[in-house]
Amino acid sequence: MGNKDLKEEIARLEEEIAELKRRWPAHSVKAEMVEQLEELEEKLERLRQMEQQEGASKALLYSAMPQSGCVKFE
Repeated sequence: MGNKDLKEEIARLEEEIAELKRRWPAHSVKAEMVEQLEELEEKLERLRQMEQQEGASKALLYSAMPQSGCVKFE
């Protein structure tokens, strides 16, 4: 999954979680709603971890690239 796809899926899940929380009753929450929220939050956490790993991989790749020929502006 590309970085753009990850960001879009993260945004979609965040919106879905927000929508579920807007519908959350003050009392007597149904078990299905709790399960749905937990599932969405777990998916969101996995995607955020993937995004972090992808970012770390890119940083490692860039740090391994030769720096000769680069112009530094000050």
